[in-house]
Amino acid sequence: YQSTYQEFITHKGERATLLLNDGTSIHLNSATKVRFPVIFAKEKREVFLYGEGYFEVAHNKKSPFFVHTADANIRVLGTTFDVTSFSEDNKTQVIVAEGQVAFAGINQQDTVLLTRNQMSHVVRGGSPTTAEVIRTERYLAWLKNQMVFENATLAEVIKQLSRKFDVEFEIHDPSLLNRHIVAIYSNESLSQIIQSLSF
Repeated sequence: YQSTYQEFITHKGERATLLLNDGTSIHLNSATKVRFPVIFAKEKREVFLYGEGYFEVAHNKKSPFFVHTADANIRVLGTTFDVTSFSEDNKTQVIVAEGQVAFAGINQQDTVLLTRNQMSHVVRGGSPTTAEVIRTERYLAWLKNQMVFENATLAEVIKQLSRKFDVEFEIHDPSLLNRHIVAIYSNESLSQIIQSLSF
C-alpha cells in the first residue's frame, strides 16, 4: 500500500543520505525535500523530489522506480543518476552516471532515453531536450563537497552559494549578474569564495 508517506527535508546549508526500504539510497543536496511511501507497492516504486538528489537505485525488474518532480517523470530499473528540480528554476535536469533512464515531461508525450554521461532537461510544461554528452564529474561535484563553475553566470553562482551556505545576497548592480565565472571550490569558506569572486 502507498497510503502512508513520509517526508525528509534538508535545509539550506545541510546535506543528507537516505536509505529506503528497497535498498535504494538518495544523497540529498541542500534545500531539498523528498516524499516517499513507508512501504513501496509491489508493482512500482515512486518518490517525489523537490530540489536535488543523487539516486543509487536498487535493481528490481518487477518493480520499476519512478522519480516525480513538478516538471517531469523519470523511470528506471536500476541505475545511478542525479535529478535537479528547484521550484525557482521552473525546470528539471537529469544526469545519468550509470545505467539508463527514461525521462519525460509532465505531459509524458515525449520521452528521451539517457545513458551514462548524458544529460537532458525539461522546462515546465515542455518536452525534454535531446540527450547531451557531458563531463559528469563537473555536475556531481557537490557529492564531494565541491562547487565547479564552468562559465556560469554570477546569478547561477549566487543561487548555489545561497543554498550551500544559507545566506541571502543583495545585488546593487544588476549588470554584474551576467558576468561569467570559471572556478572550482572545495573547502573554502564563504568569505574566501566571496573574495575570490570579487576579482
